[in-house]
Amino acid sequence: MQTSIQNERSRRRDCYDFCRLPTPTDNFTRFGVLAATPLVLEASSHALLRVLLEKETALNGLLRKIDQQIVRLDRRPSLGQVPFQDVYFIEIVGSKAEVAVTMTILRAGGWDAVVLGLW
Repeated sequence: MQTSIQNERSRRRDCYDFCRLPTPTDNFTRFGVLAATPLVLEASSHALLRVLLEKETALNGLLRKIDQQIVRLDRRPSLGQVPFQDVYFIEIVGSKAEVAVTMTILRAGGWDAVVLGLW
């Protein structure tokens, strides 16, 4: 009898740890803000780029063209009509001028690149 009570208590404790609701300190979600007009900032340290990458394009060729520190790289499927096309969100560190140079290089290389934000 004692063993079945201990098993029930253990099961309830495990369920409590698994089933508990998240608290505000558990939330590590990053949120991005999109604007309808271009952002104008004098000095920045981070930039978020969106790059549309076609299936036959190698990712390492794209990353070699970026001459700044890459903080984050996220891949998502494209919502467009072309199947198996990926969209990459790349967070880089650099000044506004460095980001502009990187965008010029990426566009000259044929990639569809857009700056989503500077901060």
